Amino acid sequence: MTRPVEYTDLVTTHVEQQVAAPLSDVWELVVSCPELWLGESVRLEMDGSYAVDGCFDSNHAYGRIEEVALLERVVLTWHPEAWDDAALVEVALVEAGPDATRVCVHVEDFPDHVSVDVVARHWQGALDRLVVASAPHSHAA
Repeated sequence: MTRPVEYTDLVTTHVEQQVAAPLSDVWELVVSCPELWLGESVRLEMDGSYAVDGCFDSNHAYGRIEEVALLERVVLTWHPEAWDDAALVEVALVEAGPDATRVCVHVEDFPDHVSVDVVARHWQGALDRLVVASAPHSHAA
């Protein structure tokens, strides 16, 4: 992810999770079931913008899908309504074996008054939902 950086108050966090499924299957979940990782009531528009209710401590969030690199990553802005500015989020997939994929979420540029732990827990929960959905016999997402 490239973005002009202001080093004075840049806050970042990174979480990752191994998923016991091939990269192509995990990619399919990421792109076809955004409710798993963005929030249950996500609304995606054709122009790449989205809104989600009940995201991040029961607030609303919105943003825009900025980049989609097939089988590699999705980059988006993420703007919980209580924040002044949007954070930049990268959801990246890395093959970790024939039936394993590492999903990494990197969040940067969120307000310094927001707890890194709170943001990390939010995105770890999203990864946990991907793991559950990718388990055999649970594709009723």
